[in-house]
Amino acid sequence: MRVDLSQFQWKNRLLLLFVPDASAQEYIDQWDALHQRWAAIVERDLLVISVFEEDGGDLDGEEISEDEADTLRQRFRIKPGWAATVLVGKDGTQKQSYPMPAKLDQVFALIDSMPMRQREQREDED
Repeated sequence: MRVDLSQFQWKNRLLLLFVPDASAQEYIDQWDALHQRWAAIVERDLLVISVFEEDGGDLDGEEISEDEADTLRQRFRIKPGWAATVLVGKDGTQKQSYPMPAKLDQVFALIDSMPMRQREQREDED
């Protein structure tokens, strides 16, 4: 799959999980936390993208090539061996980077403070 993050602009927020590989404990812990809060993730229009150093990655069940994973690592300045969670807003810009596993309350609080998210919440109330 070709990863062009611009395809998600104005539709989804992105949570990129950068780890050496899928067996990293930080990655397992992050996914455990994500699964426990999945309704909140869906509510905030978040897509989760896994980016590995060796095996490419995964975006919504579609495989990401190693070249694409390398491109993402370079774009977000993730060094080899790092485990990091990166939040990208609907405008396509990086909002925050967190050591993995990120505390989802912090991620959600940041999203909920964004003007676009506040507008979405008001529209949902109507």
